Amino acid sequence: MFQQTLAATLCLTIGAYLLLSKAKQEPKSISSFKWTYTIVFILASASDWLQGAYTYSLYKSYGLSFETIAQLFVVGFLSAAVFGGLLAPTVDKFGRRNGCLLFCIVYFLSSLTVFFQDFWVLLCGRILGGIGTSLLFTSFEAWMVGEHLKQKLPSETLGDLFSFTTFVNGIVAICSGLVADAAVHYLGYTGPYQVSMFCLTLCFVGILLLWGENYGQSQETKIDWSLYSRPEIIGLGWMQNAMEIMMYAFVFLWAPTMEQLDPNVPFGTVFSNFMLMMMLGSLFYSHLTWKQPTILFLCFSLSLIAFSLAYWSTSLPVVYLGFNIFEFVIGMYFPAISTLRSKIVSEHNRAQLTNHFRIPLNLGVTSLTIGHLHAHQYPHFWIRIHYFESFWLISCFTL
Repeated sequence: MFQQTLAATLCLTIGAYLLLSKAKQEPKSISSFKWTYTIVFILASASDWLQGAYTYSLYKSYGLSFETIAQLFVVGFLSAAVFGGLLAPTVDKFGRRNGCLLFCIVYFLSSLTVFFQDFWVLLCGRILGGIGTSLLFTSFEAWMVGEHLKQKLPSETLGDLFSFTTFVNGIVAICSGLVADAAVHYLGYTGPYQVSMFCLTLCFVGILLLWGENYGQSQETKIDWSLYSRPEIIGLGWMQNAMEIMMYAFVFLWAPTMEQLDPNVPFGTVFSNFMLMMMLGSLFYSHLTWKQPTILFLCFSLSLIAFSLAYWSTSLPVVYLGFNIFEFVIGMYFPAISTLRSKIVSEHNRAQLTNHFRIPLNLGVTSLTIGHLHAHQYPHFWIRIHYFESFWLISCFTL
């Protein structure tokens, strides 16, 4: 079933891309900017995807218990929550390009720690990894939006760019998984980290050679707390955190949920299919003419359907269908929320607000990680949470 589904999804994705890509012709200035950003972003994204595949297996090979490994993951999320907020105004003040360069350095140092089997060294690595993750998800987008405005490119092309990077990110995720498998085979569990460090080096050089600098706040690094009194800012952060907490919980728990229904699930094939569905969702978004709030409402509605299938059914094909629907939703969600954020969030405070939005996100994911210790006792507990969270989002979205 899984191989056939993967093949069908792959054919559908390639066919949709070839069909839809003919419908749009881009000016040279837009195409040049898109690839200048995407080439560097691919390297940064690959460094992150490569590290995620075998982190648990690496820690386990060092003789660490499941509880100890969970503690390391929790520290990483807490690090992103704490330091992300502190770095936000600094990145806006001293430059988004510098923030991206700092990501390369911090993530490289984090990767170095996995070559030591000492718990405290690994703990330092998780702290550095949390800082790096925060920079990855804020500085790069902030630079791209700032440069887009700086070059005075048409505002309507920003949504297409977000959709394109989401699509490419799916390809990078699939390729990173395959490269990680090969690296583990030839180099052991530290192999993916070695490849990741190579990608980070190339990313660092690419930023230096291809990118100019742009800034947010130009006066001071003082945080403007008055921004959080604006209803649209509060609503944006609330929607973003609720949706992405669901996403990160899904990343943690889809495998054990499916394994309980069938111990012989080919997880590599399933993961590849998920990434293809995400790519298909980003393609679908790029040709929607609806406003972003309408698209986000569609995302939340489809999430409700997806988790309803997973919650109410004990059939593996039905649960698998629900999970694929959710990945399709993720493909639409990221370009939609990024475009909406670019319209609501001031250019001068972009990195600050984006990082602060991630503080409750990381705290929520931390809680779910701790709860994961008991997930084997409550196999559908997380699905129940997502079911009601999706319903809650739809209800509030209609207010």
